[in-house]
Formats: sequence, structure tokens, C-alpha cells
Amino acid sequence: ADNEHLRSFVRDWFQSHDNAGSPGPGVPPLQPVNYEDYRDYVRGLLNTKPPPEIPTAFIEYIYERSPGRALIVFYQANPQRHAATVARLREIQEELEAAREQPKVEGASETPQQRKADREEEIRQKVESELRREVLLAEHIVGNAIWLKEHKFGEEFQKALPEAKEQLWKLSERDDEWWARLYVAEIMRQHRELRQEAVVQRLATDTNSLVSKAAKSAEQK
Repeated sequence: ADNEHLRSFVRDWFQSHDNAGSPGPGVPPLQPVNYEDYRDYVRGLLNTKPPPEIPTAFIEYIYERSPGRALIVFYQANPQRHAATVARLREIQEELEAAREQPKVEGASETPQQRKADREEEIRQKVESELRREVLLAEHIVGNAIWLKEHKFGEEFQKALPEAKEQLWKLSERDDEWWARLYVAEIMRQHRELRQEAVVQRLATDTNSLVSKAAKSAEQK
């Protein structure tokens, strides 16, 4: 909306919604900042045929407010199979096929279609598990470094900094996952200590306009 008063009202409403959760033991990773509704909203859009455009202002808002939770929103909403993932899937498939060269005693009555379906499901679960570990581990490592910085644990932050930067570099190279690259750009925009000039410069020319916008903003800070 062009009306600034309306935009201000909407932002206040969203921030009130975000704070609706309450911290405590066993809190899911999308709370207490309440991003579960956002995950469901994005998932609903992506499952629509054909999927409509996700509003730019919405994406910018959730990444600006909580980059880590925004990363998890898009990961959980649609864990996609992209080039690197497909390559890993093929490697896993070759390993599984090699392991099945010896004939089984049990399950010999399975049809070829059943065996193929079982193999594909096993591959899918392995790839999904690997992608989940990579994304969640990266967010945890970076988030922990930010926590140390914000709570003035200077020595501990310096120890955590190299690994956090390494995880950001890895996420920045996910060519087919713009939401991961946007996370990197937004983290580097908000936290100068985590900035890597080579990464910022590369993301500033990203094909995704949201990523390049955030990276260019990081360059100016």
C-alpha cells in the first residue's frame, strides 16, 4: 500500500502478532516470535498450482525482523530438490543400489514397482534429513554467535566467529535457494562483525532482487 499510515498500522499489527508466543521449555524453533502462521501461509502459496507470487513486503518484513526464523519458514514450507541436492541424491542412490546387489531372502516376493518405490522413499528421507541438518545447523551456529555478541561475551564470540562466517559462506553458495542467500545478506546487513566483503559483493549482483537489495544495503552500512 502507498498509504504510509496504513503501512504503519499493518507493521504494528504484525509485530503484535509476532510477540504472541511465550518463551519456555520445549518451545518450537519458530516461537516465541510467532512465525508458525507465516510458515503455513508460505506453504499454502507454494502448494497452489500455479503458485502465486509471495508478496515482497512480507518477505522483507519477516527477514528484517528475524532472519533466522525466516530462513526456517522457507525451509519448512518447501524443502526443494535443487542441483546440489540432486547430486547428493544420485550418490545415495548408487550406494543403495550397490547394497542391494546381493539378493534378499526376505521380501523376495516384492514387485519391481514396490522395490523402486521403497528405494525412492529411502532416498527422499536421506536427502531430506541431510538438508534439514545443514540448514538448521547453520542457523544455530550463526544465531549462537549473534547471541554471544549481543550479550557481550566478547572472547567467546571471537571463538565462534570463524565457524559462523563459514556457515554463512556455505549458505551464500546455495544457487537455487534464494531464501538461504537472503538470510545471509540480511544477517550481514544487520551484523557488521559477520560481514564478508566478498560474499556481500557477490550477493549484491544476485539474480534475486530481494537478495541484491539486502546485500547492497549491507555494503552501504
